[in-house]
Order: sequence, then structure tokens, then C-alpha cells
Amino acid sequence: MSSSASEIVADTTHGRHHLKIDGYSITKATLPTGEFLKSQPFSVQFRFKAEKNQALSFLKSWGRKPAPLKLGRVEAGEAGVWECPNFVRRKTLEESDHLKDDSFTIRCDIIVTAEEEEFAMAQHLLVAADKYRMERLKLICEDKLCKNIAAGTAASILALAEVHHCHELKGACFHFLSSPKNLTAAMAGDDFENLRSSFPSLVKELIATCSIDASAQ
Repeated sequence: MSSSASEIVADTTHGRHHLKIDGYSITKATLPTGEFLKSQPFSVQFRFKAEKNQALSFLKSWGRKPAPLKLGRVEAGEAGVWECPNFVRRKTLEESDHLKDDSFTIRCDIIVTAEEEEFAMAQHLLVAADKYRMERLKLICEDKLCKNIAAGTAASILALAEVHHCHELKGACFHFLSSPKNLTAAMAGDDFENLRSSFPSLVKELIATCSIDASAQ
């Protein structure tokens, strides 16, 4: 009924995904009002390169001096799901030129903001800091990541903390996931499945900690 296609746009901070819906009339007749169709998983890859000036900007943002960087912001749900608040009315779609031969295409434009680049940079710098035993830099990166723990990032950050022996960062992830709401949202993502398969003992420790916290309340 539907198929996917991906494309990378030349600008390294932008990505684009096309989702084609075939058989619109059948979908319209069989899909109940308020329900939705879920596409197959897709990815848009970006090459991350930590330039010297970018790294200095990141580090300055954690000192007393302002970083020469304007931060962008992405509106997203708590579970890391990007949401579109505006819907096209069915009549408008059916009368438009977008619907042809009983099919139409949805274009998803994905933008990586400076704020997200800082988050990615913190992850990369933490790996380097741990490898070369740069403890001060490692603590700076941990602090940055602690402030970016969300349902959509908690599992990947927890895995990073486990591999690189970041005890405070691991504790911050456990604290965030001790909330049943946050844990449920995090478990719905692919990153948590990867965490479960790669670090089964860590997930057991997490569940045990959450159970103890719940019984103590």
C-alpha cells in the first residue's frame, strides 16, 4: 500500500524523506477516523565532523564566556517524536494537485540544529576524553549530556555512560527513568531495544532500581 524513499540534500544540516501513499481511496475507506498509518522506519544520515573552532565554541559555552553560536530549537514531543500540529483537511487534499492517480507523497524535512550538533559533539568529545584520560573535559561532556536526558535520548546516553564508566551520568539516566512515564516512553524507542540486547545486565539493574524506588514511595 505504501513505500518509502530517502534522499540526502547537499546541505549537511538538512535531510529529507519522501513517503509515498498509494491507494488513497482504499486507505480512506478502511482507516477509521482518528487512526493513522505508520511508515516503515527510515533514517537520514548526517556526517558529523568536530572542527577545531566548533569544539572551542562548545567548550566556551560551558565557561564564563558566551559561545559564538546561535542555538536553534526543535519542537518535539517528550518521547522524542516530532509532531506536526497542522493537518490538511481531506477535502482540501482531494481537490489539490497533490493527489494524482490515487496517490500522494509526504515530504519530511529534517533539520539538525546547532543545539543538536552540540549534543552530538558532547557525545563524541566524551568518547575522546575517556580514551585519552582527559577527566576535566569528560566531566564537562557529562554535564552537558545530563541536561539533555529525555525519553528519546535516555537509552543511548545510558549505554554511553556504561561503556565509558560515567557514574554520575548513569545515575542521572537512572533517576530520569525511575519515573514510570519516562520509562514507558523510553522503552517504546528502538534505542531501548538496542540497549536491552547489548547490555542485558544493565537493563536488569535499571528495572531493579526502578522497582526499589517505586516500593520506597
